[in-house]
Amino acid sequence: MAVQRPTGARHPVSIGHLVMGVALLGLGVVWGLIESGAVEGDDIRFLLPAPWILAGVAGLAALVTSDRRALAAQRRAAMAPDPASGTIEE
Repeated sequence: MAVQRPTGARHPVSIGHLVMGVALLGLGVVWGLIESGAVEGDDIRFLLPAPWILAGVAGLAALVTSDRRALAAQRRAAMAPDPASGTIEE
């Protein structure tokens, strides 16, 4: 099976990089909130897991999206007519 290069403006997303980027951004926001005094006391313990939860949700969303695109591409490739015989491969 030949590797197909994507056409258009889309490119593959590294899910690991996405998850760690969201987590780092979230930790930065939490740190900023704590340092500015916007969050104090017991509120901090509820805010600290938020970056990890958001990063997990972003990773799951990216995984589902990329899996659906890959599955659709496989279906299109399977239904493409065979140029040698003129029939549809299944």
